[in-house]
Amino acid sequence: MMCKTDEIGEICISSISCGSGYFGLSGKSEQYFKVIPLDKEGRPVGNHAYAKTGLLGFVNAAGSVFVSGTVAGMIKLGGRVHNSEDLRATVLAVEPPSFVHRLRVAIFSVPLLREERIVVVAEQSNNFSDEQSFQWMSHVQQAIESIHQVVVYGILLVAPSGLPKVC
Repeated sequence: MMCKTDEIGEICISSISCGSGYFGLSGKSEQYFKVIPLDKEGRPVGNHAYAKTGLLGFVNAAGSVFVSGTVAGMIKLGGRVHNSEDLRATVLAVEPPSFVHRLRVAIFSVPLLREERIVVVAEQSNNFSDEQSFQWMSHVQQAIESIHQVVVYGILLVAPSGLPKVC
């Protein structure tokens, strides 16, 4: 289904320079490289297929494209979809900002009793006491619950450079 102006959806592209599929994987190729956008009545828009990019974004009224995240960064909880980058921004906004070492935070969901739950892992700077750590974690839970209406299942603090980093 085509998104409306300023509505976030997956960005799809169509170009002669775009790949046409995965070698030997026709099912995956159909799923990712043969996307036919539909209008609100369910009719195909245009006469050619598009390829999914895995990026989320929107087109504004002027026709400019804005990238806002990735499909892989979406977390589904209780029938609602949350962008992990939005949750990460909320965590990083909790005072003091120097608590998180080099802004290193990971947010993901884990299955628990047939539901997905949010887990936050943050690299803690060295110069904070246990009391300050517990206070920061409490503020993170409150911020995520009030802004995103999501209950945080767990917060894990690790030492600086304790989170693996993909370059």
